[in-house]
Amino acid sequence: MIFEHDNALATSIASAPKSSQDPDTFLRSTMEWEIKTIMEQATTLSGAVPVSRDNWGCLHVRQGTLAHNRYLLKGEATIIGAEEHAEICLTTPNAPLLAAVIHRDEKGDYFLSPTEVGVLLNNHKQVKRQKLESGDFISIQNFIFEFRASS
Repeated sequence: MIFEHDNALATSIASAPKSSQDPDTFLRSTMEWEIKTIMEQATTLSGAVPVSRDNWGCLHVRQGTLAHNRYLLKGEATIIGAEEHAEICLTTPNAPLLAAVIHRDEKGDYFLSPTEVGVLLNNHKQVKRQKLESGDFISIQNFIFEFRASS
């Protein structure tokens, strides 16, 4: 390993405006940038999704208090988290800005893509995209949702 000191870089970092005295500011701003990138990818998925009330998926809130007890999954992607643009907005303190995204493909199948390590599908930790089946349970922090293939 070679350590090189770059005075120009050190000076530019030191003179950069600070948004707060909080040492986690850089980490949080980086995470917010990553979340926005994931959200942009989720909202720009390609492929036509059939829009029919007969085949919309639905999440029923089985544990936890949210704005609604049931959420129709009408779009190509449904964002779950504390982010202001999330369709399912988690309201607990320390809720992740982006916990998971539920994608719908052109066939009408739904897939859970967790972005947090604490997302469980049927009590199993999820770290990769997983197809949802009717009756599956999704746990995020103190919230439990039941997925139903049609409302």
